[in-house]
Amino acid sequence: MMAEKRESDYFKETIEPGDLVSSLAKKINDASLGNNEILRPIVKKRGSFRGMVCINWSKAVLEMMSRDEMYMIPQNDGAGHKPGCFTLLSSPRHFYFLGREIIEMCYEDIVRDGGLPVAMLANQIDFKRITEENLSLIRALLTGYGMALKETMTMNITGENATMKLAITTFCDDGSPEQLILTWTGTALGIGHVDKEIDGSAIEPDMPIVGLNEEGARCNGYTKLITIGTKKWGKVSSVKLLPTPALHYFEELCRPSVNYSRTITRVHGWLPDGNIKKADVAITGIAHITGGGVWSKLGEILPQGIGAELKYMPEPPTVLQLAQKISYEVQGADLTPITDLDAYGDFHGGCGLLVIVKDLEDADLLISEAKKDGVAGHVVGSTTRSNSSEIMIRSRFQEGRILSSEELKK
Repeated sequence: MMAEKRESDYFKETIEPGDLVSSLAKKINDASLGNNEILRPIVKKRGSFRGMVCINWSKAVLEMMSRDEMYMIPQNDGAGHKPGCFTLLSSPRHFYFLGREIIEMCYEDIVRDGGLPVAMLANQIDFKRITEENLSLIRALLTGYGMALKETMTMNITGENATMKLAITTFCDDGSPEQLILTWTGTALGIGHVDKEIDGSAIEPDMPIVGLNEEGARCNGYTKLITIGTKKWGKVSSVKLLPTPALHYFEELCRPSVNYSRTITRVHGWLPDGNIKKADVAITGIAHITGGGVWSKLGEILPQGIGAELKYMPEPPTVLQLAQKISYEVQGADLTPITDLDAYGDFHGGCGLLVIVKDLEDADLLISEAKKDGVAGHVVGSTTRSNSSEIMIRSRFQEGRILSSEELKK
């Protein structure tokens, strides 16, 4: 097929660059199709870079599904306002890690229910503009995304990108062609097994709660975190004009979210080919601490009559402590400060995952296995008897007091 020669502004601004990104993304897709043995991709060529990828399950997985022992788990999520911080820094070394956010946000939601992530079934990246000047950032983004798929032994089946200059923007948008401004959402696909379901029904009092640490902000509360930064340092549009404290702040906001799925699926008894074995760790409940924080995400898995006491939460990430401090400096009618109660509600408070296990032996093994994957963790507390399912936290933020979920009812 001959290359098109067209003078249309829409073709030059939207169709042609979109096709270029699609061709780059297809290489990432194709390279990921052998990342596990659970899905069997069947590529249907049709004479161009576009090619339909059909998928089927492995024979073993299909047999379990036919017996109603195994089922599919879809999850959808996005990276929120976090990509805007990458836009501000405009560095390939930062954009390389952006794709991990969409993977992490989707996969942990599969894992918390006892499932095994298998693939990003589809993702959608909407750009403000695709230019020669920002193409290096797109290449870094896609390359890093491909590496994250490989590390998690998962595939990317399909996706779409669109150039939407009238709809997509961010807080640091200065209109320059060098900036890469985007939003990113995706749908992940996992598998579950009737013998691996984690629904919280087995949670009892006096069970240890293991907190798996998060050193960044994950994708929680970026609307507020960015607003705090711009209130402190004013309009920020160029990394070259940022004072050093602001640069460090926004660099920390680009810290990649920690992945816990490799550890959890391994100790829960999932094998790489989709088969299962007896779990090494008896997990009774998992809370992925995203929007709503500890109060919401831990609270929603606790059965009636069961509460939790978190006496030993980790030191909060530096960026969250700094954001809290600045919030009191810049507070006003349009920005409330981050109280300690907010710090464990709007944000994760230091743990991206809270895992309730049967006993201390299970806790020790989980912590040891997480360490093998480079993830720090420790016992942060235990479940309790509570008619109101009260959660209590000994705060590690600036107030340093004992917080209670009962305060949210006042």
